[in-house]
Amino acid sequence: MAPKKDTVYEPPVGPLTLQQREKAVSDDRAYIRHVLRYLHHISPSEERTGRARMTFDYLSGEDVMSMLNETFVRGWTKEVTNSETKVKQRKDGKWQGISVVRLRFEAEMPPPMSHFCQEDIGSKRSVGGDEIEVLEYLEKSAITDALKRCVKTISMRLGLFLYYEEEEWKTDATN
Repeated sequence: MAPKKDTVYEPPVGPLTLQQREKAVSDDRAYIRHVLRYLHHISPSEERTGRARMTFDYLSGEDVMSMLNETFVRGWTKEVTNSETKVKQRKDGKWQGISVVRLRFEAEMPPPMSHFCQEDIGSKRSVGGDEIEVLEYLEKSAITDALKRCVKTISMRLGLFLYYEEEEWKTDATN
């Protein structure tokens, strides 16, 4: 008898076919299996250099929303429950601003699973030559930050990706 090989987690490849999507949407058990499988599926689109010239994998807002769309094929929602943006002109003539947003993320699940629901705060600071330049993307960026913070607790790969290398993820996901 051949020795048992270690099972290595293989994330789903590519988007779902129409048939797979229809089955997950129409069958509660298939949907639960799909969600649990996809919660570990995400791969960052780029690498960034941070403090002390250390590089890390960066998850863009697009990465996060793609993961959510492929995971929660029955849908998910985000709602801004509070938002505050302040902009002022500095003594040097430049404009600075900050936006702070409280966001609620929800994805309903069939029984016996509980719904995924999380609230968190996101923020963004900006400095620019004029007020419009500063305001242009402040709230949108703060909403993206809040969404990332909300969903980091529901997906091990999303929440902890910065602390592990890809090979470690494959090993951890099988345990």
